[in-house]
Amino acid sequence: MKLLEPKNKVIEQKEYSVGVKVFGYILLGFCVGYWIYFFFIVHDYVPLTHTTYLTLILISLTCINKFESALLNSFVSVSSVGFLLISLFLINSSKDIYLWIGGPILHGIMAAFQLYIVFNKRIYISKRFLLIGFLFYIIFLSNYDNYSRLIEITDMGAIFTELSVVVQVFYIFILTAIFTYFYKKHFKILLP
Repeated sequence: MKLLEPKNKVIEQKEYSVGVKVFGYILLGFCVGYWIYFFFIVHDYVPLTHTTYLTLILISLTCINKFESALLNSFVSVSSVGFLLISLFLINSSKDIYLWIGGPILHGIMAAFQLYIVFNKRIYISKRFLLIGFLFYIIFLSNYDNYSRLIEITDMGAIFTELSVVVQVFYIFILTAIFTYFYKKHFKILLP
């Protein structure tokens, strides 16, 4: 199991370690509540297929594992720049406080968390899991989420076509993965 999922201790302080783990459980609890609401009560399954929801689950699992899972760290880091750009684009389309909280604020916090994983010199990433994470996000976004939804929520239909968004997302994810690879390799925190 160690070869499949290498784990390295990141957090030394017990209080901080427990706090991160508790935050992960709370976030996972919110994600489960969200799932119960949309799946059983509203019967609207589309919000459960959004990349934001999937990434929140991955972030919660990363916190529960206290940044020790190279698999989760690698998966979460792939979409960091994508969420940063989405949060910036959502500023234009957010008209009320609800849209601000669920839009640029939520996506900005997610991007900050993901960039923390990318730039932290103690958090390990695996190059094979980085590649698998890249493929996972591309396949998930192409098959379950919707590129036209990204255009719609950012209110950029006059500027971007669906094809241009597909190409941009591909390059954003691949360049983020390449940058993360070389950054972690430079600081010798890249696992095979």
